[in-house]
Amino acid sequence: MKPSKSGRLTAICAALMVGCLSLLSPSPAGADHRNTSAAAPATMTVPASAGTRLAAYPEQLTNVYSGRCIDVANSSHSNGAAVLQYTCHGGSNQLFRFEPVLDGTGVHYQIVAEHSGKCLQVAGSSPQQGAKVQQRTCVSSQTSQHFEVTGYGEPQFDYWYIIARHSGKCVAVAGFSKYKNALIEQQKCLPNSNQLWVMTIHT
Repeated sequence: MKPSKSGRLTAICAALMVGCLSLLSPSPAGADHRNTSAAAPATMTVPASAGTRLAAYPEQLTNVYSGRCIDVANSSHSNGAAVLQYTCHGGSNQLFRFEPVLDGTGVHYQIVAEHSGKCLQVAGSSPQQGAKVQQRTCVSSQTSQHFEVTGYGEPQFDYWYIIARHSGKCVAVAGFSKYKNALIEQQKCLPNSNQLWVMTIHT
């Protein structure tokens, strides 16, 4: 039996709607900002030239999804100070040096806050999903203070993942928030834009 005219029109409209939704996706550079089931991104070790840069200059870290920067709350110098996202202003509590970890691998860094000289660390060295990032006194042997920087979008490396060594999870903005004061946490690495960072040199 041939489908009715109304049935054919319904099918055509449904197909058009799906196509339009795919075109309107806000994901940057192919990253799916709400994709929680996709496979983890391929790891691409930071190029040697970028590694030299990381060791030389402080960086401002801007989240691709929200456009806000990693910030040590209230410019605190205290251990356990919250690390969150905030409007980018280039202050020293939003600038971080990537100090190479001398462990023979050449791929791990401690991320040192310019204002306090303290390191970003996953709280309690937790391997759990959603564990928060905070500021603590730098301890070179503390693997929850070690991070690997890997590129997304080879060969340009426009965006970067920051991956905790002890857990293998990615530094991300909690809850896909675009608001000020949203906390920074670790999440299972996925091609989601709340896990991607733009790194801007401050000389």
